[in-house]
Amino acid sequence: MAVDFRDDVSELSLFLYLILTFNKNRLMHKFPLTLIFLLSINILFSQTRDSAAAARRDSLLNAKMDKAIYPLIKIAKMGGVIPINDLESIPDPRMKYKLMFNFTQAATSAVKKKVLNSALAEAARIINLHIAAGVPKKNLEIVLVGHASGLFSLIKNEPYQKKFKIDNPNIPLVNELQEAGVTFIVCGQAMNFLDIEKESLLPGIKLAYSAKTTFSNYGMKGFLLMDINE
Repeated sequence: MAVDFRDDVSELSLFLYLILTFNKNRLMHKFPLTLIFLLSINILFSQTRDSAAAARRDSLLNAKMDKAIYPLIKIAKMGGVIPINDLESIPDPRMKYKLMFNFTQAATSAVKKKVLNSALAEAARIINLHIAAGVPKKNLEIVLVGHASGLFSLIKNEPYQKKFKIDNPNIPLVNELQEAGVTFIVCGQAMNFLDIEKESLLPGIKLAYSAKTTFSNYGMKGFLLMDINE
């Protein structure tokens, strides 16, 4: 049964407000403290409500993903695709599909640092979507351009452990994407700002002068820019 905390929060806030302001003469000088207390209660219940909503959403998504297939990239669960029948519009399997992924997604919480970067999983999903829709692997040419804090998902275990105190969970997926033909390119400007050494990058990742020049370079070669971040 779904739980909605919004009414409870409103009623609780009103109840506390009435209690705390029942005697105005005694509590008027404490109004700032009262306001802070009420705001704290609202924030607490809002976070609880958001967590419950996220849990419901994840549960529904996991149920859907139980039906997913993984025609090429198999490591990322959220990289799976749902089979669709009776299609009336499909990609032309004779064409070359030149895709360029913009990757900046950071691990923004302790939990996310321990799991696959969701943007890398989205890269896997886009590839699987094309394969499932009938595009031959040989007709896919994909470049992933990493910059900003997304770069930390592309470093070796040792520097990742030094920063986050755990192994880099993205390494197996990066390896599988590379084996599937994905070219990884990182922004030298962002590397400099984030103090990431070239030697810290996973094997096979190419260093560019900047993400912007990479976008213009590959854009002029006919690559379609796609944002894979949340």
